[in-house]
Amino acid sequence: MRIPVLGVLRWGLMVLGVILVVGLVQHWSSDDQAGRRLAAGEMKQGLTPLEATLSRQVQVLRAQAQQAAHLRSQLAEAERSLQAKTLQTAKLGQELSDLRRQLAALASDQEAGRLAATRRRGRSKSFGPIIFGPGRVRPNAAAAAIMAQAARYAASLPRAKVTVVAHADPQPLSPHNRARFGDNLGLAMRRALFVARSLVARGVRREQVQVSALGWPPARRGDADTPEPEHGRWVIIKVSP
Repeated sequence: MRIPVLGVLRWGLMVLGVILVVGLVQHWSSDDQAGRRLAAGEMKQGLTPLEATLSRQVQVLRAQAQQAAHLRSQLAEAERSLQAKTLQTAKLGQELSDLRRQLAALASDQEAGRLAATRRRGRSKSFGPIIFGPGRVRPNAAAAAIMAQAARYAASLPRAKVTVVAHADPQPLSPHNRARFGDNLGLAMRRALFVARSLVARGVRREQVQVSALGWPPARRGDADTPEPEHGRWVIIKVSP
């Protein structure tokens, strides 16, 4: 049986063509799968940075939220501190007003005291004279009323100064009195001390009282050039603020 050569060649070419077509199809299919895998890898690689960016942004937002909460806490603390300082300022203002009122009251009291002292300086008084007999250290009967009046006036002025001034006459002392008092000034001093002790006994403080003894008193207006002898045997009590 003779096989035609031309037919065999045709058949071989057909088989070769089928083989080539199948190979091309497989190649195309492999390239397509590789391309898909490459595209998928590229998409996967593209999602990872996006997720990282979003994660960083979320962290930044969280940090900002924490910072905002901290700032709100600081603002609330500052408001509380401001309120406390406002209350403290109001309290200090009230205390300052009270001190000003007290200072004004003190100044008013001082002014009143100054005016009272000025009035008292114009109310200095003298009491007497308290008359003594010759050579005697005890006064006459009228002296008690004079000393009581002077003591009452001194008691009305707690800071008053009470000065007891005694005068002596020029008559010579008897030998007995000369032995007791030394001279007329000594006798005058004893009289001044007697009156001072009487004032203390009537309530005048001892530290308020001062005593002095003088000689023959000067002539008063309207008197003769030579005072009466009894004018040299007197004690005057002076009370001054």
